[in-house]
Amino acid sequence: MKNILTIIIKDELNNEKYKNLNVSHFEYKEHSKAIYKNSNVYEKNIAELIFLVDTGKWFDETIRFEMCMCSNKNVLEIKKGYNENCTEYPHREYRNIALDMIFEIENFQNKNKLYKNEGCVNYEY
Repeated sequence: MKNILTIIIKDELNNEKYKNLNVSHFEYKEHSKAIYKNSNVYEKNIAELIFLVDTGKWFDETIRFEMCMCSNKNVLEIKKGYNENCTEYPHREYRNIALDMIFEIENFQNKNKLYKNEGCVNYEY
């Protein structure tokens, strides 16, 4: 049985003014499903994917994510890195970025055995 995994997106100031992103409509692989943050329903063999996002700002494709697995918590912490030359693109929403992240996270789990090993990896968009 795999552990429950919580995924949190933070900025470089660890700002916690985020909103829950609804990704329940998305199709997941058998080993991975989305659960709402406030949900008390936990099932076996699934990962808890929680995306906390600030929908008030827009970023381009140069957003950098640092993903670290905490050894004493089942938390995958994702920190957003800001680009100095970041240009606003209204069509590039946080929602789209988070949906892209789902694919990256699943690939990361498969390649690096996230549930068994600690590790850090950077993604650049």
